[in-house]
Amino acid sequence: MCERDASCNRLAGGEPMTYVITLNGHQIVETDWPPMAQAAWFRASRDRDSAQHGGTAECWKDGDLLARVQPEMLRGHRWPDRKSPECDLRDVFKSLLQLLRDDGWDAKTIADAMTEYGLPTTRARVDALRGSTSGKRAEVSPAEVVVLVYAVLNAYKASESSQRDK
Repeated sequence: MCERDASCNRLAGGEPMTYVITLNGHQIVETDWPPMAQAAWFRASRDRDSAQHGGTAECWKDGDLLARVQPEMLRGHRWPDRKSPECDLRDVFKSLLQLLRDDGWDAKTIADAMTEYGLPTTRARVDALRGSTSGKRAEVSPAEVVVLVYAVLNAYKASESSQRDK
């Protein structure tokens, strides 16, 4: 999955594709970014009121109807665009890593924080999870994402505490 950049979702001619997600005839979102469309589809296809009272969710791509479904609470429906892969846990992890990078964290700092928190982690592991190491790709577990978040929170709290002690 790509970052929020329209270039990741272009037709062969270079034009961005546009998704429109509707619920009961009301547009929820119009976007060229697949993660945004997927998030809206996830909500629409699980809408409680529509599931209980017989509404419809629709997913349109460039004016073509990809799916029209009756929402199902909790269960919902799969992302209907088979040409655009669904976001997964690696995408969540990569987004968190990007957020940290924008805040000044590099792979070594992240690895050190995770190691200090109790999960030995190397810079190479973080690079592989980020996908920045050519030919090396690593799988990530939900637990590893949770450890990353708590390790970073722990590092921020330690930093704040040392700032107050000065």
